[in-house]
Amino acid sequence: MNKPWSDEEQSRLQEGVRLFIGESRHLLESFQSLPWTKVSDHVGTRTWGQCRMKWFVSVLFAFWYVFKRSFNSLLEVINC
Repeated sequence: MNKPWSDEEQSRLQEGVRLFIGESRHLLESFQSLPWTKVSDHVGTRTWGQCRMKWFVSVLFAFWYVFKRSFNSLLEVINC
C-alpha cells in the first residue's frame, strides 16, 4: 500500500505538470501525452504511474466539485 501524498509532493506534482503541459496544443492531448517519467523525476519520490493516477484523480475530483456546485445552484434557481 502506498503512503499518503504529502503537501510537498502534491506541490511538486503540480509544478511538474505545469512544466511539461505546454508540449501539446490541446488540453486533452496534453493530459494523455504528458511525459510522466519527467513529472515523476520532478516529484522525486513517486513513480510515473503514481503521479499519473494522482493527477487524474485530482482532475476528476475538481470537475465533479465544479459540476456539483453548478448543479446545486441550478436547482436553487429552479426551486425559487
